[in-house]
Amino acid sequence: MDERKIKTVADISVFLSGTDQTELRLQGSKDDIYAWVERALNRFRYGKLSKKEKGIVLNYLIQLSGYSRQQVTRFIARYRETGHVRRRQRTVNGFERIYTREDIMLLAEVDRLVDSASGTTIKVYCQRAVFSNMK
Repeated sequence: MDERKIKTVADISVFLSGTDQTELRLQGSKDDIYAWVERALNRFRYGKLSKKEKGIVLNYLIQLSGYSRQQVTRFIARYRETGHVRRRQRTVNGFERIYTREDIMLLAEVDRLVDSASGTTIKVYCQRAVFSNMK
């Protein structure tokens, strides 16, 4: 199938009426599919379509991308806001790291020196080491 031959919303309607709902999906990475969705929205000038035509384009995007209606609706909302449909990479760690690697290594060393005593005992040793130097 040459998807570039589909140039109008009427072509999409003909295409959707002739395909089984589970038969056809785009192949490629998520980034490729996001880029395809953006190109399709640009090609059909989604913002200038009527409500009925937008529904047809929405069904077309759902059918070929393999994403749910909610996800494609989010793509369209992002396209309206920014003009692009791009993946947002989330690599934020949910928790701030309190102790550095050196702190952890020192604590392990103290634990080894006191022969794996209880946590309370190790805490007392650490407090003595820190606060006795302050006096």
